[in-house]
Amino acid sequence: MTGPLARVALTGLAALTAVTAASTLAVTEFRAAQAAPAGPEVEPYVLYYTVQASYQGKPETLWTIAARFLGDAERAGEILELNTGRRQPDGGRLTDPGRLNGGWHLVLPWDAIGTGLRHGVLPSAAATPSPPKAANPGSAPGRGETPGVPVGPQPGAGRPTGSGSPVSDRSHCRPTIVAAPPDNSTWGQRLVAPERVWRTTTGAGVRVAVIDSGVAAGRPELGDRLGRGADIVSGNGLGDTDCVGSGTALAGIVAADDGAGGAQVGVAPKAVIIPVRLVDRGVAASPPAAVTAIQVAVATGAKVILLGASVDVTDRTVRSAVDEAIGRDVLVVAPAPAGKSTVAPAEGLVRVGGLRRDQRPTSDYPVGSVDLLAPATEVRSIGAVGTGSYVATGTEYAAAFVAGAAALVRSAHPGFSAGQIGRQLISTAARGADAGQGSVGRLDPYAAVIRPLVDGELPGTVVERSGRSQPVSWPAVLAVLAAIGTLLAAGWLWGRYRTARTRRRLAVEQADDPFAGRPDDADHLVRSGQP
Repeated sequence: MTGPLARVALTGLAALTAVTAASTLAVTEFRAAQAAPAGPEVEPYVLYYTVQASYQGKPETLWTIAARFLGDAERAGEILELNTGRRQPDGGRLTDPGRLNGGWHLVLPWDAIGTGLRHGVLPSAAATPSPPKAANPGSAPGRGETPGVPVGPQPGAGRPTGSGSPVSDRSHCRPTIVAAPPDNSTWGQRLVAPERVWRTTTGAGVRVAVIDSGVAAGRPELGDRLGRGADIVSGNGLGDTDCVGSGTALAGIVAADDGAGGAQVGVAPKAVIIPVRLVDRGVAASPPAAVTAIQVAVATGAKVILLGASVDVTDRTVRSAVDEAIGRDVLVVAPAPAGKSTVAPAEGLVRVGGLRRDQRPTSDYPVGSVDLLAPATEVRSIGAVGTGSYVATGTEYAAAFVAGAAALVRSAHPGFSAGQIGRQLISTAARGADAGQGSVGRLDPYAAVIRPLVDGELPGTVVERSGRSQPVSWPAVLAVLAAIGTLLAAGWLWGRYRTARTRRRLAVEQADDPFAGRPDDADHLVRSGQP
């Protein structure tokens, strides 16, 4: 092949070779850069936003920033997850989604869009951060404070990287563990029997925030379903430290999955646990700290919030935070206080009382102060250290059973609102034959998932994975049959109309035909004398 055609072919071949070589070199350099360890001075490029002192006359929050740059205020939890525990230029750390300081740099998700965003190396913290501030031991702890525990940057506290980071150090924790619990300690799980509905739903994908003493990282029963939470006690961290053991036990009742076919203790074994560490000893938390914990739980995207015994829902400010969470379509489950104290009812709030082994209430609850009953004495769960088990007693553990059931309902019926899930759990509770009107029933996860919504707003049929369908809604079936009948009748009438129209057209054409009614055109021509 010679001439111009050959020169064109050779030129194209040379260009292709050059492009191939350049591509190979680029891929090689990319792989080398990926494999090479980054030096300590190398910082990645990120998409970030610098918080303003005010925006449109109001202080900025994670919700307003998420709505402005991500188009959805509910994605504030993603911003919280990207920035929790990182030291800001003024030495502070992000712990409260509703309180941001001007000048803070917040890393945003990759799809954020809007004026004011920057892409590059995140500005470093100030060279001389403010010194640690000690709380007054005689005063009540405030946001992120506990008596005698310093807040702000701690010596040796680096950016949290999960379990094993300085903020997740559990060497000082001494939780109570029962290594060999009695065989009958699973009576609560047997009574509630959540496994009956696991063919339909396991709570997969539903985030349940546990506000208590934190949840210990490394428990195999939770595995990678322990999400990134927050540590209100220290002001930084992921909430994956538990020095008391109660928070881990609550999480175990909600979602533990041993994965070995043994004595499973979790009601919703595929739900995601979001730990919010509020206390590190005792059972009391200040109302401001509890308010912050609830706001953080909402910001993480949790759709069910379980309140531990350390949260006083009778406090006015705490109750306001609970109502705000419900307004964001989050179901809140709280243990009912014993004695004469009561918590006002609300749509989206489930007040749980405890049951003993003999299925009698653990306390003489005032009438109208409890919505649901669940096991609360000597129930088995997981411990905060090693592989030991935990035998727990307390109304908060009854609330954990209900929170797990709420995750099942929310997973099976994603269209249900928080109020509808609460009504479903309460209305489908098991009651004795001799139970009077207005009696409080026992939690029944199977009935809560399978039965149609009682108020009829969102009827539906749940089909189990075995292929066996549940009772259908007959009004819906009749409506479908009526629609089919209407379509058939309309089709029949349309066919009759077209047939009649065709017959009329043929009759008109036959009347206008000059040869109509004559036996044969040729015979007619012969008789008329035409050739």
